[in-house]
Amino acid sequence: MEFQRYTDPWLHYSIPNFLPDDMFKEAEDTANKILDLKTQNHRSLINYEGNNKNFHSYLFDLYSIFCDKLEIPKLTMIESRVVLQYVSYNNCTDYEKHGMYLHTDSFDKQLSCLIPISDTGSGTELYDDNKNFVKKVEWKKNTAFLFANKPNHWHVVGSSIGTTRCLLNVLYMPRDYSSIHEKLYNVKRSKKV
Repeated sequence: MEFQRYTDPWLHYSIPNFLPDDMFKEAEDTANKILDLKTQNHRSLINYEGNNKNFHSYLFDLYSIFCDKLEIPKLTMIESRVVLQYVSYNNCTDYEKHGMYLHTDSFDKQLSCLIPISDTGSGTELYDDNKNFVKKVEWKKNTAFLFANKPNHWHVVGSSIGTTRCLLNVLYMPRDYSSIHEKLYNVKRSKKV
């Protein structure tokens, strides 16, 4: 696995060919099954833990490596969990309505790994401490964008005008975490782990 390190405007990584072919195919199939990819100006959020234990184990086994790379403390296995969140922004134009505004992540997320699933899309935009735009992360299918949740890690979902932006957001967080998206959209997880 190749980690491409960046520090501008803050520490993050790009990881090409992140998921093995069979796991990426499963992610594509799952996204097509559980998301409405045809609805315009719509954001579909599903916290999905799936049935493939190998998929989940693969992601959890990377947790220590991710923490080391991002220079953050590790939680124990009992304290932490991985949640898979499939997200689609299809030709979205009303960014504020769909929560696509400049932000730092909810304090309960420890780190995120965004994996583009669709061929089309726009990468996450990164901002500095003063909320000045610095760069846009490249959108490339199965090239993960990895970053820690810190108070100065300002970012915003990239534009999806004229395109479908579908991704898998792998969230590493405390086990008792309750997603703000579940509260906002009344979404239920497929099962507890």
